[in-house]
Amino acid sequence: MINLSACCMADRNSSSPCPILRRALSGLVRYFLPFESKTVLLTCAITTDLGAGTGSNVEYMEKAGQLGKFSKVHLVDLSTSLLKRADKYIEENNWHNVTTVEADATTFVPPEKKVDLVTFSYSLTM
Repeated sequence: MINLSACCMADRNSSSPCPILRRALSGLVRYFLPFESKTVLLTCAITTDLGAGTGSNVEYMEKAGQLGKFSKVHLVDLSTSLLKRADKYIEENNWHNVTTVEADATTFVPPEKKVDLVTFSYSLTM
């Protein structure tokens, strides 16, 4: 389990995005396992990739044999053009459990009202 409160303690009174991310994500994160992990991820879990761009993380999930274990993968990004590339990639690979969502990562709420895994690889450093 990730403790987002602890990772952001030093930034509570600053203008950095960390407190914003902590508030936006604190209710979403239940489990975090790297895709390369030998540990079996939850079967039928729901994941959300915030700042997903073209959806390149999905490729890593597929290569690690983890993509099929998710009932739904939400790729969330503000960029329409990047999400169009992700849509093309999803269609080419027949990933029926992957969808794109044009939305702000700080306000996005999945239709299921819960997720089991949240990733935000490059968006955290941009």
